[in-house]
Amino acid sequence: REGRVARLVQSIGWETFISLAICLNTIFIVYTADYQMAYVGELPVWAQEVETCFAILFLFELLLKLYVHKLYFFCNDKMSWNNFDLALVFFTFMASLAGEDSNATFLRSVRVLRVARALQILKFATQLRCILQSILGSLMSLFWAFMVLFFIFILFATALVQGLALHLSSPEAEFLDEEANAQLRKFFGSVTTTVLTFHFCSTGGDDWVDYAFLLYPTGIVNVVVFMFTVSFTHIALMNILTGIFVEKAIQ
Repeated sequence: REGRVARLVQSIGWETFISLAICLNTIFIVYTADYQMAYVGELPVWAQEVETCFAILFLFELLLKLYVHKLYFFCNDKMSWNNFDLALVFFTFMASLAGEDSNATFLRSVRVLRVARALQILKFATQLRCILQSILGSLMSLFWAFMVLFFIFILFATALVQGLALHLSSPEAEFLDEEANAQLRKFFGSVTTTVLTFHFCSTGGDDWVDYAFLLYPTGIVNVVVFMFTVSFTHIALMNILTGIFVEKAIQ
């Protein structure tokens, strides 16, 4: 590409300026999110004007790229980011025309995507780009890891719920007070809630010892099933999954 506009668009100075604008826009969006949480309602006029200025700047950048690259804009080595920028600018102006109160979910989604655009500046940071590529390369492993966790939790949750159902239907259930019975049904009342309880205990969301003492009056077998599931997840499964993620990241 030749010409003054092409040299401007492809220059390091212009890329640095746009990257700085992206960073400032990200900071501004974070500030406006905090502002809307602290002062419920619309943004002040000056904030809306700043948001409009950012939108015009990114539109100007997009038009320059289209002028320089023309149809090559959609099929070069950066076409994914280019198409993302095109869609983002389009939806930004659609949100501006729609107004602040017309569709809050749509407007919030656009702002989140504008924050996601900050990932473009990773091309200037080799280590950050390497970390991002490692994460993206491990997404499939992450999916299967969740599937394995879900299957194991389903397996042991079914066994635990069946054991609790047998105990609650036995004469020994009369010795449980109403509060303990309510707590058991709250955290182990179904396979779904038991899976969530296993998830809390395995990921640090809650302490497993409280649930173990809660299960103790229902029989030692239920306590062993619960403790084995949590221990197996922490000691064996998590270490295996960590090793798989490290291997995928190295590859």
